[in-house]
Amino acid sequence: VTDLEFGKDGAMYFTVGGRGTQAGLYRVSYIGDQRSEPKPRDSKPPVVFHWSSMKVTADGQIGVGEPVTGVVSQITDNLLKLAQRAPTKNAVAVAWLGFYENRHIRFSARVLLESRPLTEWRERALAETSSRPALTALLALARVGTKEDQEPLLKALAKFPLDSLDEEWKLNKLRVIEVSLIRQGRPSDEMVKLGIEKLGRQYPAKSFDLNRELSQLLVWLDAPDVVEKTLALLRATPEHAEQIWYANVLREAQQWTPAQREQYFAWFNSAAEYKGGNSAGKFILRIREEALKKVPDDQREHLAAMLETKPAPAAPPPPAVARNFQKAWTVADLAPDLPQAAKGRNFARGKEIFASTQCAACHHFGKDGGNVGPDLSAVGNRFNAHDLLEAIVEPSKVISEQYASVVITMKDGATHAGQIAEEDGARVGLITDPVAGKKEWLPKPDIATREVSKVSLMPPGLINVLTKDEILDLLAYLASGGNDKAEAFAR
Repeated sequence: VTDLEFGKDGAMYFTVGGRGTQAGLYRVSYIGDQRSEPKPRDSKPPVVFHWSSMKVTADGQIGVGEPVTGVVSQITDNLLKLAQRAPTKNAVAVAWLGFYENRHIRFSARVLLESRPLTEWRERALAETSSRPALTALLALARVGTKEDQEPLLKALAKFPLDSLDEEWKLNKLRVIEVSLIRQGRPSDEMVKLGIEKLGRQYPAKSFDLNRELSQLLVWLDAPDVVEKTLALLRATPEHAEQIWYANVLREAQQWTPAQREQYFAWFNSAAEYKGGNSAGKFILRIREEALKKVPDDQREHLAAMLETKPAPAAPPPPAVARNFQKAWTVADLAPDLPQAAKGRNFARGKEIFASTQCAACHHFGKDGGNVGPDLSAVGNRFNAHDLLEAIVEPSKVISEQYASVVITMKDGATHAGQIAEEDGARVGLITDPVAGKKEWLPKPDIATREVSKVSLMPPGLINVLTKDEILDLLAYLASGGNDKAEAFAR
């Protein structure tokens, strides 16, 4: 599905296809006699919600009396309606009641509070002693308050030490601090010192969720020991996503020793081998580039040279089965037999062919493979057998702009073709042989022109060494997403 909309006629419309494949527009509508009529409203102002002995009616009045049964599902909607009916009597009291409820109601209550003048609720937010309403109201003050509100806000947060809160509310408190720093700027040196002391005692925490927030806060505050603590977390976690987060945070750190910098930049060499989407490696390179900009000039050359020293790429595995040329296959040759790719296929042979024809060198599939071409893990959910076959036989027919190669012409007339892997102000890194991992560096001042190539990096004829049955097994393997229990492999 590439797009989905609901039309004014009540029907649902969606499109499929794209990138030169079979496309379609579908309309889904209801046919029948059953209708849902809206229920008539009660003429009396209904009770919108209640807590304890307090009740709020639809006109925004708050009364105290016996508990009244309200309609909880209407709370969020009615809070928003109250926010829109400015000026709303008792709006601040309504919002405060909502602060005791679940996060969705608290969100609506906070939006209501932020719609009111600060003079109506600033002092109440700063004086609140219960953690739930206080932290929610202080988040509102961080969002709409002024620079003058920052120090009283941060001091008010001290009433709720992190050790006294569960993890959800620890994260909520850290969020208040972050929003205040983002919107109200850097606090006084005294508050920065206090923040480093209190947050530093919590870091590292037991969960990544807390470490994620604490690491970026302490780096921004320039805590003296945050680099060493964060490097330790980067070393300790086996999760690549967590490692990338810590590396990303550390790119802004200021206080380094030469040994710490060497350890940090050495990580980028190992991260180059991590598997991910086509953009994953480019994001890691961007983090590295931004980190290098903050390195002193007298250290940058040494670190840059260390980054150039990368482990030799692993040699591609030799074909598991020696194969001879069979036929220069065309789509027309194989199209009549495509229904056979959906039944009675051989999973093991399809998997072996995917590896031995070097598909895995460029394409990610499941947990393995390269990142030069598109990720094929879910390709069976997006394309039918005909489209898959066409992409293999005629790789240059449709080329995604994400994976297009370029032709670069130098000022001396030499030409270079490949996929841009990385680029900075001085040079362009061009992958000229994705299977062997060969890359060329071209100086930008020497480049005359560059244009998008009309030829795919994927060479044609890869399946010309396969028999018809082997091709059908390969198509079934791709369509299965690597699931050997798929229907195509049932006997």
